[in-house]
Amino acid sequence: MWLDACIGSWQNDIGPVKAFLDSGGNRSRRLLDGEALSLNQRIPGGFSAGLDLLNIALQNDSQDVLRLFLPPEALSHAPPPPLDMRHLWLEACRACMHTDASPVSSFLQAGGSPTRRLLASEAAELSRSLPNSFQEGETLANLALKWDNHVVLACVLDSVDAQQRPAGGKEEEKREQERTAGGKEGEEREEGEDRRTGGRGGRG
Repeated sequence: MWLDACIGSWQNDIGPVKAFLDSGGNRSRRLLDGEALSLNQRIPGGFSAGLDLLNIALQNDSQDVLRLFLPPEALSHAPPPPLDMRHLWLEACRACMHTDASPVSSFLQAGGSPTRRLLASEAAELSRSLPNSFQEGETLANLALKWDNHVVLACVLDSVDAQQRPAGGKEEEKREQERTAGGKEGEEREEGEDRRTGGRGGRG
């Protein structure tokens, strides 16, 4: 009943969702890894672990299902569907086999980590269509190197560099401030010496 309710939320079919709720089902229940895997066999790429019925409905703009969870006045101000980072991540991994790096860029621009590693369940899901092509623990850089994909590798390395650059920039800025402060102190000492020297000359 729970998995049927999840599919109902995706397809905007309120019947299974209402049946689950009327039977006392927990409206805050979230999908487990195995449940998401089972659902994705029926609707590929539609589900990820951690989603509840409300978020599934929001992702697919299932207005009829949303009315079961949200008051009418909230529907006109419903937040945009949350980014499905898991879906973006898996698409980025698949893109490592091709020269089109746009899925990788989309994942990174959405805040995805360039050093993220494949989980065992993710590697298994990807390998269903391409047996033994993905392994637990692999990163985008690993996959790009495996398939000699210089386009994706450059994209990933640029992202890593961008993450590291701000810290280095702050250190350089701090050093520049210290040099500037040291220069000002030297100028002040020289001005003091000039004043003292000028004072003695006047007395002579």
